[in-house]
Amino acid sequence: SIYECMDIIEHKYPESKSLFEFHITTNGILLDKEIIELFKENNVDVSISIDGDKRTHNLNRKSKNGQDV
Repeated sequence: SIYECMDIIEHKYPESKSLFEFHITTNGILLDKEIIELFKENNVDVSISIDGDKRTHNLNRKSKNGQDV
């Protein structure tokens, strides 16, 4: 989990913490105040995906053989 990763870096490599960057991509559905605060405190770069309806989604997302996913 993101908590475990941050904890390992903070405790195992405290002098190098500023050298690490965290990036996460999420649909945002499970983000709550606690997680948002954690991200803010640790300068986590967050990307939130926004999906449309099935037709719009399938226009933009294809499998490697060109089929809808």
